[in-house]
Amino acid sequence: MNHEPPSSAGTAAQLDAKVANLSYEEARAQLVEIVSRLEQGSIPLEESITLWEFGEALARRCESWLEGARERLAQVQAQAQAQAQAQAQAQAQAQAQAQGNYQLETQTPTSPNPTASFTDPSVTIAHQNSAPASAKSTNTSTENPKD
Repeated sequence: MNHEPPSSAGTAAQLDAKVANLSYEEARAQLVEIVSRLEQGSIPLEESITLWEFGEALARRCESWLEGARERLAQVQAQAQAQAQAQAQAQAQAQAQAQGNYQLETQTPTSPNPTASFTDPSVTIAHQNSAPASAKSTNTSTENPKD
């Protein structure tokens, strides 16, 4: 489908309507051809202006295609990112469920008796910070030392 530039330039809207059905590749190929012809400099001024205006319409058509492609890419990237986040969240939840009740439980550091334990429904292992053994021992003897 080869569209020749119109014999008279017309308005931008008219030119845009003439190229509206072109694919990106068709519009780009025609634009390359027009640029090549304009660069040769062997065509009359009026025809150069007409080609230039038609080239502008082709460039707008190409830009329209590219903008549509950018929007579709952004949508696909957003969907992929949302899907990846959902998968990561699902994996994290699955790992948490697989670990069951094996959770590290800690009391706040301001607590007078901090503990850390791993809990399982059947087993609890806990370490409590306590005073040294010498401080715990009390003299329970009823004997008086040397009277």
